[in-house]
Amino acid sequence: MYIDDVMMYQNSAVISDQKFWRMTDLAANEGPSGGPIRNQITELAEAAEPSDVREYARLMLSILAGGAPVTENASFETGTTTDVSPWSLGWIEGRGTMERRTGTARSGNAVLLIKGLLNGGPFQIVSPKAGPFALRAYFRVPGATPTTAGTIQLAVNLKDASGNELGNIMRSNFKPISVAADGWITVDMAGIIPEKINGIEVSTALVVVVVSNMEEETELYLDDVDFYQLSSSSPQLQVTDQTFWSLLDEVATNESNGGPIRNQITELANGTEPSEGREYARLLLSVVDGAASVMENASFETGTATDVSPWSLGWIEERGVMERQEGTAHSGNAGLLIKGLYTGGPFQMISPKAGPYAMRAHFRVPAGTPTTAGTIQLAINLKDASGNELGILRSNLMPVSAGADGWAAIELAGIIPEKINGIAVSAALVVAIVSNLEEQTELYLDDVGFYQLS
Repeated sequence: MYIDDVMMYQNSAVISDQKFWRMTDLAANEGPSGGPIRNQITELAEAAEPSDVREYARLMLSILAGGAPVTENASFETGTTTDVSPWSLGWIEGRGTMERRTGTARSGNAVLLIKGLLNGGPFQIVSPKAGPFALRAYFRVPGATPTTAGTIQLAVNLKDASGNELGNIMRSNFKPISVAADGWITVDMAGIIPEKINGIEVSTALVVVVVSNMEEETELYLDDVDFYQLSSSSPQLQVTDQTFWSLLDEVATNESNGGPIRNQITELANGTEPSEGREYARLLLSVVDGAASVMENASFETGTATDVSPWSLGWIEERGVMERQEGTAHSGNAGLLIKGLYTGGPFQMISPKAGPYAMRAHFRVPAGTPTTAGTIQLAINLKDASGNELGILRSNLMPVSAGADGWAAIELAGIIPEKINGIAVSAALVVAIVSNLEEQTELYLDDVGFYQLS
């Protein structure tokens, strides 16, 4: 933890619109057992004296507990190429296109692809409540360079009951889209929705993602545009792709014999109304209760130094080795040693079912390793019956240095679609991608688990 982070949670005044998301991320990084930052947020949320700080703290805890956003279809999961209602794609100035795409997503299976937009962006009307709000969106620009033109910004345009602007547009800072070349980046903001402006009641808000000055061939992927506020009642726990593993760890660590979080998840799992949340809840309880991974030989317990079937160790680009070794393991007695790999990793073909999945792998680098350059990422390459690629689901990149002090986990959860662009998903190539290791760097991989409901 850095010194300024320590100062942050010692000074309640810094819980503000400017520091909201930073504190929320720091608290999330403390893990399911919490830590000093989350403890301080909880203390502020329980204050008896009303204040913006107290309400911001309560909103943070709601988000950390998996509270659902106000924006509907925030991840563009439903719709067609040109219709992602209730989002509108009609604001395009000068040139550019916006359309829904499947197969490349931060969460779920869909995104909004924005190409060559001079000025414009998707927008949605919400009915906000007076009080704090927090807005965040994720974007990536594959192939961007430091000189790639274009910016992204969030805006909240407050209106009266007749749809008239009240003259108060709240905006995030501009962010250059060039920063998102290597993965998903956030643009975010927070603030206070007033009850009235100049005596006129705030009735609606236009939530907009503003994209400007893109070059004609530049493509930007947008996902998870989440606008959060406190509900009038206690926020209901949500089991989603983003909360799956943190909730599972909380239940497994602290509520193996039952508790309030497990009880809520059980209630969701027993619901009669079909939903992704219900299926995620059922999968979570299945994993907590010991369901086996779909992956065979997930812990590399069987095989020889060079054969860990049904895993393939054949993907090695330029340099590096992969081999099974005994004696260093997260579980069991064996793990996969990956040394000096420039790009590649083990992969296995499976036959997934349509519905939720959760994937996790554990890795570490030996103590005393002088350099820990490199990254690790999980990927699921969805294929049709002939082996043709239909789309790729990816986790965020994670530095291998995260495993310098012991076993670390990299995770991914989402939905396997039944079809992509009308073609049935028949197989999936599951890959642990390791990149840019230095020649002498060793990484141990173990327990590559892929879970679905049986």
